[in-house]
Amino acid sequence: MKRATVCQSGIVRVWNFDAMHMNAVCEQTYSIRNSSGKVSAIGWTCDNKYLIVGTTTNKLLIYLIQPFKLIKALFIPNESSSNHAKKPSIILKQVPQKSELPIIKVICSSFNGKLCAIGYGRKGYILDLRKGKRQFSLWDLDTIQMRDHISHMYMSKDNLWLCVISEKYETQYFNVAMGENILKPATTLPPWTIEWWPKLPLTNWSLQGLYQEEWKEDELNDGDCLIDRALAASGDKFGIVRLHTFPALTKQPLFCALHHSTPVTSLFFLKDEKHLITINGNDKSIFCWRIE
Repeated sequence: MKRATVCQSGIVRVWNFDAMHMNAVCEQTYSIRNSSGKVSAIGWTCDNKYLIVGTTTNKLLIYLIQPFKLIKALFIPNESSSNHAKKPSIILKQVPQKSELPIIKVICSSFNGKLCAIGYGRKGYILDLRKGKRQFSLWDLDTIQMRDHISHMYMSKDNLWLCVISEKYETQYFNVAMGENILKPATTLPPWTIEWWPKLPLTNWSLQGLYQEEWKEDELNDGDCLIDRALAASGDKFGIVRLHTFPALTKQPLFCALHHSTPVTSLFFLKDEKHLITINGNDKSIFCWRIE
């Protein structure tokens, strides 16, 4: 199973996880150093054709993997900047706090590799990857608007649904019409039989037990599940990893680990369904757990 990591200085590494020997081998290294700010998010298309990088200066950088080269750079306009341009110059502007400035935080490719959902602050965008006049263009710019910053995005494997979750777990669903380049707010909940990509949405009813009783608002950072093995895992901002039964309808975990010293920013099960990967928040160190 291959995964990619990127550091803020712009070095991308492709890792092959060797579950049998409990290690990961770096197979490829790319440099994407540029003047476009620090890297804030990274995403691969499912066919491994494109690498999409988000930066702290509102830019999307699209790289072709073979041969590795930059083929497109897109700028996402800062809404606050455009609003300031309309004001008279004599009006003093209050500079927003650094923590309030939006960044590209989420990049989620569709299962067929033709679309990519982008989470930028409280707004969401769709990047079109299909060949033709609209390739590498953004569409439906004003449809996705959340009350808090977007933290997770998921697409259904049939490419008909988009799920958007904010930092405080507000959840919105959208219908995707690829033929018309339209994204519409859903008027009904998606069918319970739907298959999501890259994994089950964090606020799905079957994962409700991941959220602990004593928590107040945004403590749960990520979760994943193994439906066939009836297991679910969670990582929180306190650095705790929990293993639950699936569906996770109760808050009592099967196992609890305190090995992370900083928040667990992301986690996922490997395809062999015997190992769990967790990512440490501050130094981005990678933990590999064997499930027995």
